[in-house]
Amino acid sequence: MSRLTGAKFETAENWKKLMKNSGLKDVVVKTYKLSILSKIDEIRMYGLKDYLRSFHRFLSLGFRSSAFWVYVKEAWPPKSVFKNFFEYVRYGLYVGRK
Repeated sequence: MSRLTGAKFETAENWKKLMKNSGLKDVVVKTYKLSILSKIDEIRMYGLKDYLRSFHRFLSLGFRSSAFWVYVKEAWPPKSVFKNFFEYVRYGLYVGRK
C-alpha cells in the first residue's frame, strides 16, 4: 500500500510516540477492534443505494479501462490479509495535552 499511496501504517505505540515527539503530554491511547457489524452500520449510515452505486462505478470503470485493472492488481492486498483482517485492523483514539 505504501508503494502506491505513500501512506505508512503505524502501530498504536508508534502513533503514541509521534504525538509525544510533537510536544504533547499525557498522551492516552485507546484502540478498538473493528467488526463486520461496524461495516453494516456504515452501510446504514450512507445508505445501501450509495454503496451499490459505488460498486457499480467500480465495475463499470474496470470494464472500460485496462489500466484500472493493472492498478487494482497492484493495490489489492493478498488473500492472507483478508483471512484475519478484523483481528489486526483496529481504530484508535489518541488524546494529549499541549
